[in-house]
Amino acid sequence: MKYLGAFLQRQHLFVSPFLLFAYTYRIGNPGMVAGLGQAFSADSRALKKYEIGDFLERMINLGQNEVIPAFRDTQMDDGDYVLLKNILIFHSAHGLSEPSAAIVREARKKYEWMLSRRIRQRLKDDVDAIYKIAKLMGTVKSLVELGFKRAPYFSRCVALNICGLRGRLPADVYIL
Repeated sequence: MKYLGAFLQRQHLFVSPFLLFAYTYRIGNPGMVAGLGQAFSADSRALKKYEIGDFLERMINLGQNEVIPAFRDTQMDDGDYVLLKNILIFHSAHGLSEPSAAIVREARKKYEWMLSRRIRQRLKDDVDAIYKIAKLMGTVKSLVELGFKRAPYFSRCVALNICGLRGRLPADVYIL
């Protein structure tokens, strides 16, 4: 159970931006949807009034310039979304016991295979399919990198009680 909590905390750092990008793609918002009816513009000047504006600007740029275009280019549907989210959840077995790590690695391989099969069946052209699969898998790498950049920033916000991040949940997630 100890490993499960750590595993889920770590995955939050990578999955939550993915969810925002996927929903932004789904509704066709030109900026980025942030939840609870809030949306940020792609115009970075509007973000400067927020203390977390620099981070949001980087996140929106990643979403608008890499992740959402990859979704659009591959015509990501609900099935692709579920598989890509699972690939992201099971992207790393770091910190798990060896039996748990083996389960995570097998799950990731399974979801990667299923996603590549779906895209190959839909596109018929193998070269185009490989290109689009690589593009989607590149978004996983970018989201993981964003999560690693996000963790220290939000940990600082929670520890110093700034940015409006208060309470037990942010503390449990960001102060690892």
